This record gives sequence, structure tokens and C-alpha cells, in this order.
Amino acid sequence: QQSSTASITDLDTYPWSTVQEWALRDNLPKYTVRIPLKQKSTTSTDSHRILSSSSSKPNSGHTSQRKLALSSFALWRSLLQDVPELAGYPVEFLQARYMEQQREAAVADNDDNDNDKQAVVDSIAILPYLQDYEFSAQGGVCGTVYGLEGVADGSRIETSAVSHVQETLPKGYIQTSDGT
Repeated sequence: QQSSTASITDLDTYPWSTVQEWALRDNLPKYTVRIPLKQKSTTSTDSHRILSSSSSKPNSGHTSQRKLALSSFALWRSLLQDVPELAGYPVEFLQARYMEQQREAAVADNDDNDNDKQAVVDSIAILPYLQDYEFSAQGGVCGTVYGLEGVADGSRIETSAVSHVQETLPKGYIQTSDGT
């Protein structure tokens, strides 16, 4: 028996046509954000990713710089809500369709160049989703979370204080001051 995730990502599970193909291809870039993330330290016990670019306090008289990597995230749920041609599909299925599009494009590029190199496909991660949220008195956001590693879907959480809300919230995500 297959798991539910395996069946959702099976590309033959749901009806699909060139209309949906082009809707995904044309609209996904509008719903993709690049967020600077601190690269995980191998000695860190914190399982959360850091989103700030430098230490907020000097460390022993000098400022420590954090190495950042830009990571791409798709606002899949917003895409599903806003693009009628894609409404009703599970996020995992659309991710699988996107990966298939990327593989086909990479193979076509390799065929054009007559290279025997294996196609490299970039994936677009999904951000945890906070539903029914409200801003808290401590400057954070509390709400019901889904897709956060280490936290059960549907759990109520409160984040630490958020930063740059004027810039990030209109784009569909938030960042915390401490980077968790």
C-alpha cells in the first residue's frame, strides 16, 4: 500500500492539461520569494533557520558576520487561492508537476548542447503556513501552524518578535528578529 504523499505526487493522480501546465509555468514566478537564510552551523543544536544577516549584539568586542544563502520559496497556498486553473490541487502535486517541468527543461537544454551530463533540477521549498494569526503584545505573531518541522500540524504557536513586517507581510511571509 502506498502512502498518501506518494499517491498525491503521482503525476497521473489528477487531471492535467496544457492549461494547467501553462498556468503553473506562468504564475509560479510571481509567487516565488527569495529569502536570505543563515547557513546552519554544524555545532548548533537549534533546528530552526536563522533569517537575520548579522548579530544584533557585538560578540566579545567584535561583530560576528553570518554567512547568508538566498533560498527560494514558493507561496504555494497563495498560488492555489489566486489562480483558478490550479485551484483544488494539493500543494505536493503542484510541487511534483513543477519538478517535472524543471526536469523536462533541463533535459531539453542538455539535448541542445549534446552533453551527457545529468540534468540538475532546482526545487522550490514550501514555507510553513500560519493560519488565523494575530499580532501579539510581545511583537510576535501567534496562530495555527502547518508544515513547521518538529511541530505537529494544527498546533498553536507564538513567534518571537517579527521584523520588517512592512516589507515581508505584503509578499506573503514574515521574518522574526532573532531569526527563528
